[in-house]
Amino acid sequence: MNNKINIGVIIRESKYYYVIFGTYILLCLFFLFAKGYYNSFLFLNYYHYYIIDFPMLILTYFGDSLILSCIIILSLKSNRLALIICIISSIIITGLIAQFLKINFFSEWNRPPKVFGIHAIHVLPKYVLNYHSFPSGHATTLACAFTFLAYEFRNSRRIQILLGILLILLSYTRIYLGVHFLGDVVFGNLIGIVCSIFVLKYFFVRLNLYMLTKEHKISIIYKYLKIVALICLIFWAAVNFKYYF
Repeated sequence: MNNKINIGVIIRESKYYYVIFGTYILLCLFFLFAKGYYNSFLFLNYYHYYIIDFPMLILTYFGDSLILSCIIILSLKSNRLALIICIISSIIITGLIAQFLKINFFSEWNRPPKVFGIHAIHVLPKYVLNYHSFPSGHATTLACAFTFLAYEFRNSRRIQILLGILLILLSYTRIYLGVHFLGDVVFGNLIGIVCSIFVLKYFFVRLNLYMLTKEHKISIIYKYLKIVALICLIFWAAVNFKYYF
């Protein structure tokens, strides 16, 4: 039995998602080369509106690895545990890769507030980050998780399109809030999608087959996992939103 998924199959079966993602990446790369690393950010960050500042802050947290992992655990059923394990494992791996790159290779690549000053760009006063800009960890996490979800919902054109649009919107929040440059976001997205495709190809089928032999134990474990995820979300919300209000 072949326990691997061909990369061509992965892309073809989630083609609507990849068409949106590919178009988005090409346009971003073109814009980066045309405007430059700094000026592309200044152009995109310039357009902002007070009324959507807080909604954009809420949306950007969907790219937080803990928050997104908890939401996925609470949203999917126990028969999708193999998918959940693959997503969370990939989020951890890509997160480590992003942090390794930030600290060891791009430690001097500061974030927009440090480069331009907080008064020269649009930032939220209580959400200012200065260091370790490249690549964007949130963008990495989003692309990682959404690539798995696009494959899971490969039979639904609408969900694939929705995931592609959400990926772009949630990634853009990092630029809107002034915490990342466009280049940080684009390369974070690329790291996430490459890692997800790799895990899908080599591990997803094997793990899924193994889970089928442990169905009873999985249902019990999953109930406790949901409780832990819910507690984490409530605790996180209580701590963070108290700070902003």
